[in-house]
Amino acid sequence: MDFWKKYWARRPKILNEYWRDNSAKDNSAKNDSSVSDGPVPKKLKTVMNLKEVLTNSSEGLDLLKHLESGSVLNTKQRKTLVKIAVGHLIDLHGLWPTAKQKTLLAKEIVQTWPVTKDTTPGIGGHIDWMKFSPPHRSNMAMHTQYFQDTHKYRRQLVMDCNYPVSITDMVTTFPRYQDIPHLIGIDFALLHEDAADKLLSKWSTLREKIILQGHQESESIKEVVKRYVDTNRDLFALLTVLYTLHRPVPKSKGVNCSRSAAVHYLVQHVPEGTSIKEAINHIKQTYRQPLIVAIGKETGQQQYFLCLDRKHVCIAMSEQ
Repeated sequence: MDFWKKYWARRPKILNEYWRDNSAKDNSAKNDSSVSDGPVPKKLKTVMNLKEVLTNSSEGLDLLKHLESGSVLNTKQRKTLVKIAVGHLIDLHGLWPTAKQKTLLAKEIVQTWPVTKDTTPGIGGHIDWMKFSPPHRSNMAMHTQYFQDTHKYRRQLVMDCNYPVSITDMVTTFPRYQDIPHLIGIDFALLHEDAADKLLSKWSTLREKIILQGHQESESIKEVVKRYVDTNRDLFALLTVLYTLHRPVPKSKGVNCSRSAAVHYLVQHVPEGTSIKEAINHIKQTYRQPLIVAIGKETGQQQYFLCLDRKHVCIAMSEQ
């Protein structure tokens, strides 16, 4: 019984490797020299009939509708397709399908629904490489390049209203958000190319104008954000904007959301040496809105993380 539980839990993994490797022509030729890049043999097509297989379950029907519309699969949908296809392959050929059978199945999936083919790096090797390659100095350039290459794929996932992805889904698929600070900046620059260049080139001047304007409008802001005056001008400007634009919630609603409370809520300081996971675990469950976790001494060098849905994303902030 334990064997079957473990087997069925691992079943989707049987095809994943073959699907990824055989979506590109070169890899297909390496896996099996007898399998050409031409059409899948008619015999296999007749036996598999993947479209009919998907109609046998509600999740399969939803998946089929999505594929027929030409939409890109997200991670959850991809796993569902693999699970259903591999399950049918096992039903037909037994517990241990041959390498050729799995290769042909992967080929049929791609030929039946071209949208599943790895025509963009975001659906195959680049995502896997980034996911399982911890960043270090020697491979940082590769991480940056692959992240740029997969930008359009991430946008497709985010903009797909029929299958919305959560912060957890995105961070799970792209875990490098959690340990490479400049990735959010890359996404922003690719999404708003002209605006990003102007913002970066003029940020220092704009930042100081924000701070000056905020202090002219409200003297009380100086006391609230004074600890950031000489330590982090970026954070100082951000909190100035928050304080200036914030409108307090009436106390009758039972929520303490004054301007000062909002400023202290947005940035949560934790002692130096605390891991980000420990910091998030200690954040109150009532803190449901995004916030910034700052690790380190308030008057010294700090690491900054954006916390959303109790998941962290590493962010870069200047210390001057």
